[in-house]
Order: sequence, then C-alpha cells, then structure tokens
Amino acid sequence: MYTRLIYENQSIFALSIRDSLLKVIPHGSLLLGLASISFILEKNPVNGSSVKKNVSTAIKVSSAAPQHPPEFSGLGRLQDIAVVLALHIRADMLLANANSCTAQMCEQSVRPWFAQNVSCSVVKFNCYRQGVASPAEDALGGLERNALASIIFEHCSEFRMPSSIREFPNLLGLELWNVTIVNWGIEAALNANLHPKMGFLVMVRVNMTELPEGVLTTPLPYHLTDFEIVLSNLSRIPDAVSEAWINAETLYFEHASLETFPTTLFCLPVVEVSLVNNNLKTLPDDLFSSDIYPSFYTTLALSYNPLPVLPEAAKESLIILELWLPYTTITTLPSWTVTIVGDLIEAGNSPVCEDDTTQLLDIVECSSTEWNPLENGFYPLSFVEPTRQL
Repeated sequence: MYTRLIYENQSIFALSIRDSLLKVIPHGSLLLGLASISFILEKNPVNGSSVKKNVSTAIKVSSAAPQHPPEFSGLGRLQDIAVVLALHIRADMLLANANSCTAQMCEQSVRPWFAQNVSCSVVKFNCYRQGVASPAEDALGGLERNALASIIFEHCSEFRMPSSIREFPNLLGLELWNVTIVNWGIEAALNANLHPKMGFLVMVRVNMTELPEGVLTTPLPYHLTDFEIVLSNLSRIPDAVSEAWINAETLYFEHASLETFPTTLFCLPVVEVSLVNNNLKTLPDDLFSSDIYPSFYTTLALSYNPLPVLPEAAKESLIILELWLPYTTITTLPSWTVTIVGDLIEAGNSPVCEDDTTQLLDIVECSSTEWNPLENGFYPLSFVEPTRQL
C-alpha cells in the first residue's frame, strides 16, 4: 500500500534523471506560457477605445489584404502526438508480450518511455501460483531494474533469496510472507550501496530458527529503519543485530518464541518497539535506568508476555508516550510510571487493574478485550492477511 501510494501519480514521480526532465518540460512550458501572457497584459493594458480602433483597423487591413490559403501549422504538433503515442504503445506492449510468469507477478505497472523491460513498481512472487518451491535465480530477470520499488515473496516452501535482489537500486521495501527460509546468504544480502532507498523489511509467517545472513551483513541500507517480524519460530536475537541494524527505529517482534529478553535490540536507536505475544518472563533491571538503552519511546508494547514486574528504577530523562501491558501478570506499577509515561498505560486483563491505586491514574486504561492474534498486535495482520491468500 505504501508503494502504491508513492507511485499513484505516474506523471509526477520519475524513475531517472532523464525521465524527470521529460516530465518537467510540459509543466515548465505551461508555466512560461502563463508568465508570458501575464507580462503582455501588464505591459499593454487594454481599454475600450483602443479595442474599437484596433478592431476597425484590422477589418480594413483584412479586406484589403490578398487572401492566401492558411498553412497547416498543426503538422508538427501531430508529429509530437504520434511520437508520444508510439512510446506509450511500446510500453504497454512490453507488459502484454512478457512471459506469463512475469506478467502474473506484476501488481502495479508503470510505463516509463524508454524502459527496456517490463516496468512494475510492485511485484508479488507467489511460489504456489508459479508452481515452484522457491523463486529461481532469474525469476526477476524480465523486470525493469529502475522501476521496481517493492517485492513480496509469498507461500514458498523452500525459499532461497535470488541474488538478483541486489540489482534493484530503487527498492523501497521487501516482504516475505508464509515462507520457509532455506538460504538467504551474503550473495543476496541487502546493501547500503545497492539499495540506497530501502526503508522497510517485513517477514510474516516465516519459518526460520535464526536470522539469515542476508539481513545481518553490513552495511545495510542507511534508510532501513523499519524491521517487522511477525508469527515466526525465532527464539533468539543474535548479537550481530547491534552492528547491522544500526539505524533501526521501529522494531516489531510479535507472536514469536522469544524467551530471553532481546537486550541487543535495545542497544539500537529504537523509538517504537513491540514484543507482543512472546514468552518473556523478565526484563533487565537497568532497562529503564542505564544510559546504554534508549531514553525515548513513542510506543513500548510488552503485551501477552508472562511478565510479573517492571524494573523499579528509571532515569529522569526517560520518556515513554505509550506503555502496553495487557495480558501480563504484573500486579503493581512502579512509582516512576506516573511521571515518565506521558499518554497511556494500557493494562487490560492484567492483575494490576485490580489495584485501586492503579485505576485512579488518568493515563491507565483497563479495557477488557478478548485475545485475538490477528488484531492484538501492532502489525496489522487482520488488514494484510486477506491480500496474501494462496
């Protein structure tokens, strides 16, 4: 959806410097034309008497002048229209004549004039529909390299990331959905130089016991700030994350099997963290007091974990706008929550809501909601799931 929003108006967004110039020329011509008209009107103001005089003179001159057949001045304009039409037809034919596999996975087509391959801004490679267990090395070979902005690999039983993923410089994001990762090595790793615009990585319903090398090999894209891993069997976060995901700001590890608190993640410059529905039983005592951990969170979600207590100490500089604690086993809130949490403490269906003191706090919400894994996380599973069917 994010990619489609960006490329919705194809007359504005360009794919290259040349494409930008071609799109700017007609708009610039209109602007110069309007400016010229404005200049003429200001320099030669029109009044009633001059209009009558000019019209009268024009009639006399016209009647006296010899009549010549008008020249066909629109020939050049027709030629321009024909050229533009031919370029658009050529772009349409690229997609129409593409092999069935390439045409099937193109979700959002674009039509840059001088493209040599099929131009798609959004590609969805469905292994089930393609009749394969994993995309082949040349699966993305028929796509225009500068056009592709988002790739979705889904329903792959033996997924191997093709190395051609490194050939798309305008890639904004990558998503894996319902795949079992067999190999995603260095040869197909995300890279800051090869993917300078990439901003998000989403992995949902992914079978992996550890994070693949392809997302841990430095340097990762500088703008890659959003990491979302949902419904996986991942049980631990490697220390290499602290060196690879150095620009991470948003981290979702939801509906997973984490049993040990992922301290490594909190050594990153994160501001929005969701660890909803894991198996975390304890938090580090210095999580909120040590300067090695973040001092500002827009959201910190610890819901659906068997956490009995929060750390007692917190530094004065700490700010948490929203703290989510539903379905934990926390019985009391430490004193620092009154001054440090700014907007909301959601604690519904946790023992802490039985404490009268807690209920008196204005920022505490004790809403009673039933557990629904499709709706009780920060990743919008219920919204995305219908678009990822077999």
